[in-house]
Amino acid sequence: LERIHDSNRGQAEQLIHELMKWVQSYEQTVIDRLGLKYRRQTLREWDDGERTVVPAREIVPTWEQFASQVAAGGLAELT
Repeated sequence: LERIHDSNRGQAEQLIHELMKWVQSYEQTVIDRLGLKYRRQTLREWDDGERTVVPAREIVPTWEQFASQVAAGGLAELT
């Protein structure tokens, strides 16, 4: 991957922010419809011991935090 050119940074940050908000909404929908217990189970199955796994109750706030950071111009801090 190439670094984001400064002339494209604003658009890239907007797109990444929108993506993170979509993922946040998706995760909230999963929890609302299927429950926190379901999300915990899927995370246990996904955890291979090498991945960083966020606890189920923290998934939605974590995506919200990432989205807020990008919206504040913090894309460089996430890369």
